[in-house]
Amino acid sequence: MLTNYIILLNCVLYLSVNKAVSQKYDCKRGRDISDIATKDMFLFAAENRKFPINAQEMKQFCKESPELDIKVKTFNDNCLKGITKQISNLYVYSVNKFASGVCKSKRRTIEFLSIGQCGNAANKSNKKCWDNWLFTTDSIGDIKDDKLKIPLSCCLVARMRSCLEQSFEKKPKQCKKQHIEVLDNMFNTFLVDSMAMLCGDYTEDGDKCDKIVNKIPNRPFDPKKKLSPIIIMTKILSSFPE
Repeated sequence: MLTNYIILLNCVLYLSVNKAVSQKYDCKRGRDISDIATKDMFLFAAENRKFPINAQEMKQFCKESPELDIKVKTFNDNCLKGITKQISNLYVYSVNKFASGVCKSKRRTIEFLSIGQCGNAANKSNKKCWDNWLFTTDSIGDIKDDKLKIPLSCCLVARMRSCLEQSFEKKPKQCKKQHIEVLDNMFNTFLVDSMAMLCGDYTEDGDKCDKIVNKIPNRPFDPKKKLSPIIIMTKILSSFPE
Protein backbone atom coordinates (compact mmCIF):
# COMPACT_ATOMS: atom_id res chain seq x y z
CA MET A 1 0.00 0.00 0.00
CA LEU A 2 2.76 2.40 1.01
CA THR A 3 4.73 1.50 -2.12
CA ASN A 4 1.74 2.28 -4.34
CA TYR A 5 1.28 5.60 -2.56
CA ILE A 6 4.93 6.56 -3.09
CA ILE A 7 4.74 5.64 -6.79
CA LEU A 8 1.56 7.71 -7.18
CA LEU A 9 3.15 10.66 -5.36
CA ASN A 10 6.23 10.53 -7.58
CA CYS A 11 4.05 10.51 -10.69
CA VAL A 12 2.11 13.56 -9.46
CA LEU A 13 5.35 15.41 -8.63
CA TYR A 14 6.86 14.52 -12.02
CA LEU A 15 3.81 15.82 -13.90
CA SER A 16 3.67 18.96 -11.76
CA VAL A 17 7.35 19.76 -12.31
CA ASN A 18 7.14 19.15 -16.04
CA LYS A 19 4.01 21.28 -16.30
CA ALA A 20 5.74 24.06 -14.42
CA VAL A 21 8.81 23.81 -16.65
CA SER A 22 6.60 23.92 -19.73
CA GLN A 23 4.76 27.01 -18.44
CA LYS A 24 8.01 28.82 -17.70
CA TYR A 25 9.75 27.87 -20.94
CA ASP A 26 10.58 30.95 -23.03
CA CYS A 27 9.89 29.91 -26.62
CA LYS A 28 11.52 33.00 -28.13
CA ARG A 29 14.76 32.42 -26.28
CA GLY A 30 14.42 28.68 -26.79
CA ARG A 31 14.08 29.17 -30.53
CA ASP A 32 17.38 31.06 -30.66
CA ILE A 33 19.06 28.27 -28.71
CA SER A 34 17.45 25.64 -30.92
CA ASP A 35 18.50 27.43 -34.12
CA ILE A 36 22.15 27.48 -33.06
CA ALA A 37 21.97 23.86 -31.91
CA THR A 38 20.32 22.82 -35.18
CA LYS A 39 23.11 24.42 -37.20
CA ASP A 40 25.79 22.85 -35.00
CA MET A 41 24.10 19.45 -35.26
CA PHE A 42 24.14 19.82 -39.05
CA LEU A 43 27.94 20.16 -38.70
CA PHE A 44 28.54 21.07 -42.35
CA ALA A 45 28.01 24.77 -41.59
CA ALA A 46 28.44 24.73 -37.81
CA GLU A 47 29.41 27.88 -35.91
CA ASN A 48 30.64 26.34 -32.67
CA ARG A 49 31.69 22.91 -33.81
CA LYS A 50 33.93 21.21 -36.32
CA PHE A 51 34.45 17.77 -37.75
CA PRO A 52 36.66 15.74 -35.40
CA ILE A 53 40.04 14.66 -36.79
CA ASN A 54 41.50 12.75 -33.83
CA ALA A 55 40.46 10.63 -30.85
CA GLN A 56 40.28 13.55 -28.42
CA GLU A 57 38.05 15.59 -30.71
CA MET A 58 35.94 12.52 -31.39
CA LYS A 59 35.36 12.11 -27.66
CA GLN A 60 34.22 15.74 -27.46
CA PHE A 61 31.95 15.27 -30.47
CA CYS A 62 30.27 12.28 -28.82
CA LYS A 63 29.81 14.26 -25.59
CA GLU A 64 28.29 17.28 -27.34
CA SER A 65 25.90 15.42 -29.62
CA PRO A 66 23.29 14.37 -27.02
CA GLU A 67 23.52 17.82 -25.40
CA LEU A 68 22.56 19.49 -28.69
CA ASP A 69 19.86 16.88 -29.17
CA ILE A 70 18.27 17.82 -25.84
CA LYS A 71 18.29 21.56 -26.64
CA VAL A 72 16.37 21.08 -29.88
CA LYS A 73 13.97 18.47 -28.53
CA THR A 74 13.18 20.58 -25.46
CA PHE A 75 12.20 23.46 -27.74
CA ASN A 76 10.20 21.14 -30.00
CA ASP A 77 8.27 19.64 -27.09
CA ASN A 78 7.41 23.01 -25.57
CA CYS A 79 6.90 25.23 -28.61
CA LEU A 80 6.12 23.26 -31.77
CA LYS A 81 3.14 21.21 -32.86
CA GLY A 82 1.76 19.32 -35.83
CA ILE A 83 3.79 18.57 -38.93
CA THR A 84 6.48 21.14 -38.01
CA LYS A 85 7.20 19.28 -34.79
CA GLN A 86 7.18 15.93 -36.60
CA ILE A 87 9.71 17.03 -39.23
CA SER A 88 11.97 18.73 -36.69
CA ASN A 89 11.92 15.66 -34.45
CA LEU A 90 12.64 13.45 -37.44
CA TYR A 91 15.66 15.61 -38.27
CA VAL A 92 16.87 15.34 -34.66
CA TYR A 93 16.35 11.58 -34.71
CA SER A 94 18.29 11.21 -37.99
CA VAL A 95 21.25 13.27 -36.77
CA ASN A 96 21.25 11.60 -33.36
CA LYS A 97 21.15 8.14 -34.94
CA PHE A 98 24.12 9.05 -37.14
CA ALA A 99 26.09 10.44 -34.18
CA SER A 100 25.31 7.40 -32.07
CA GLY A 101 26.47 5.12 -34.86
CA VAL A 102 29.82 6.83 -35.43
CA CYS A 103 30.44 7.02 -31.69
CA LYS A 104 29.76 3.32 -31.02
CA SER A 105 31.21 1.63 -34.10
CA LYS A 106 34.99 1.55 -34.46
CA ARG A 107 34.72 1.12 -38.23
CA ARG A 108 32.39 4.08 -38.57
CA THR A 109 34.52 6.17 -36.21
CA ILE A 110 37.55 5.63 -38.45
CA GLU A 111 35.52 6.52 -41.54
CA PHE A 112 34.10 9.63 -39.85
CA LEU A 113 37.53 10.83 -38.77
CA SER A 114 38.80 10.36 -42.32
CA ILE A 115 36.45 13.07 -43.64
CA GLY A 116 37.21 15.57 -40.89
CA GLN A 117 39.83 17.62 -42.68
CA CYS A 118 37.67 17.84 -45.79
CA GLY A 119 34.60 18.93 -43.82
CA ASN A 120 36.55 21.57 -41.92
CA ALA A 121 38.36 22.91 -44.99
CA ALA A 122 35.06 23.68 -46.70
CA ASN A 123 33.28 25.13 -43.63
CA LYS A 124 33.39 28.76 -44.81
CA SER A 125 31.85 28.04 -48.22
CA ASN A 126 29.46 25.54 -46.64
CA LYS A 127 28.09 28.35 -44.49
CA LYS A 128 27.28 30.27 -47.67
CA CYS A 129 25.37 27.22 -48.93
CA TRP A 130 23.44 27.11 -45.64
CA ASP A 131 22.69 30.87 -45.65
CA ASN A 132 21.58 30.84 -49.29
CA TRP A 133 19.38 27.84 -48.61
CA LEU A 134 17.69 29.59 -45.66
CA PHE A 135 17.30 32.89 -47.49
CA THR A 136 15.83 31.32 -50.63
CA THR A 137 13.59 28.94 -48.69
CA ASP A 138 12.32 31.91 -46.68
CA SER A 139 11.20 33.57 -49.92
CA ILE A 140 8.98 30.59 -50.72
CA GLY A 141 6.69 31.68 -47.92
CA ASP A 142 5.67 34.63 -50.11
CA ILE A 143 4.34 32.40 -52.89
CA LYS A 144 0.54 32.52 -53.13
CA ASP A 145 0.16 28.98 -54.48
CA ASP A 146 0.41 26.85 -51.33
CA LYS A 147 0.72 23.66 -53.39
CA LEU A 148 4.14 24.78 -54.62
CA LYS A 149 5.67 25.62 -51.25
CA ILE A 150 6.65 22.15 -50.07
CA PRO A 151 7.84 20.86 -53.49
CA LEU A 152 10.00 23.97 -53.91
CA SER A 153 11.39 23.55 -50.40
CA CYS A 154 12.39 20.01 -51.32
CA CYS A 155 14.05 21.24 -54.51
CA LEU A 156 16.07 23.73 -52.48
CA VAL A 157 17.32 20.96 -50.18
CA ALA A 158 18.55 19.19 -53.31
CA ARG A 159 20.15 22.44 -54.45
CA MET A 160 21.98 22.82 -51.13
CA ARG A 161 23.26 19.27 -51.50
CA SER A 162 24.78 20.23 -54.87
CA CYS A 163 26.20 23.44 -53.37
CA LEU A 164 27.96 21.49 -50.63
CA GLU A 165 29.35 19.01 -53.12
CA GLN A 166 30.81 21.86 -55.17
CA SER A 167 32.20 23.37 -51.99
CA PHE A 168 34.10 20.17 -51.22
CA GLU A 169 35.33 19.79 -54.79
CA LYS A 170 37.02 23.19 -54.48
CA LYS A 171 39.24 21.71 -51.74
CA PRO A 172 40.96 18.87 -53.69
CA LYS A 173 43.90 18.71 -51.29
CA GLN A 174 41.71 17.71 -48.33
CA CYS A 175 38.69 16.33 -50.20
CA LYS A 176 39.20 13.19 -52.23
CA LYS A 177 36.37 11.54 -54.12
CA GLN A 178 35.77 8.95 -51.39
CA HIS A 179 35.56 11.70 -48.75
CA ILE A 180 32.94 13.61 -50.73
CA GLU A 181 30.89 10.43 -51.17
CA VAL A 182 30.87 9.82 -47.40
CA LEU A 183 29.88 13.44 -46.75
CA ASP A 184 27.12 13.20 -49.34
CA ASN A 185 25.74 10.09 -47.61
CA MET A 186 25.90 11.97 -44.32
CA PHE A 187 23.88 14.84 -45.81
CA ASN A 188 21.29 12.37 -47.07
CA THR A 189 20.97 10.92 -43.59
CA PHE A 190 20.56 14.36 -42.03
CA LEU A 191 18.14 16.07 -44.40
CA VAL A 192 17.08 14.09 -47.45
CA ASP A 193 15.88 11.07 -45.47
CA SER A 194 14.00 13.21 -42.94
CA MET A 195 12.27 15.13 -45.77
CA ALA A 196 11.41 12.01 -47.77
CA MET A 197 7.88 11.77 -46.37
CA LEU A 198 7.13 15.20 -47.85
CA CYS A 199 9.28 15.39 -50.95
CA GLY A 200 8.50 12.27 -52.95
CA ASP A 201 9.95 12.71 -56.45
CA TYR A 202 11.04 16.31 -55.93
CA THR A 203 14.75 15.56 -55.79
CA GLU A 204 17.79 16.55 -57.82
CA ASP A 205 17.69 13.16 -59.56
CA GLY A 206 14.30 13.80 -61.17
CA ASP A 207 13.06 16.46 -63.57
CA LYS A 208 10.13 17.71 -61.49
CA CYS A 209 12.24 20.41 -59.85
CA ASP A 210 13.36 21.73 -63.23
CA LYS A 211 9.74 22.45 -64.08
CA ILE A 212 8.96 24.58 -61.01
CA VAL A 213 12.19 26.26 -59.77
CA ASN A 214 11.38 29.33 -61.88
CA LYS A 215 8.51 29.95 -59.45
CA ILE A 216 10.98 30.80 -56.65
CA PRO A 217 10.86 34.56 -55.94
CA ASN A 218 14.01 36.31 -57.13
CA ARG A 219 15.04 38.71 -54.42
CA PRO A 220 18.52 40.05 -53.59
CA PHE A 221 20.40 38.23 -50.84
CA ASP A 222 20.54 40.16 -47.58
CA PRO A 223 23.51 38.94 -45.47
CA LYS A 224 22.34 41.01 -42.49
CA LYS A 225 18.94 39.35 -42.24
CA LYS A 226 18.79 36.88 -39.38
CA LEU A 227 16.90 33.78 -40.43
CA SER A 228 15.51 31.05 -38.22
CA PRO A 229 15.14 27.53 -39.66
CA ILE A 230 12.23 26.97 -37.28
CA ILE A 231 10.32 30.08 -38.36
CA ILE A 232 10.91 29.33 -42.03
CA MET A 233 9.86 25.70 -41.63
CA THR A 234 6.72 26.71 -39.73
CA LYS A 235 5.78 29.21 -42.43
CA ILE A 236 6.26 26.64 -45.20
CA LEU A 237 4.64 23.69 -43.44
CA SER A 238 1.60 25.72 -42.39
CA SER A 239 0.39 25.13 -45.94
CA PHE A 240 0.54 21.36 -45.44
CA PRO A 241 -2.86 19.84 -44.55
CA GLU A 242 -2.90 18.31 -41.07
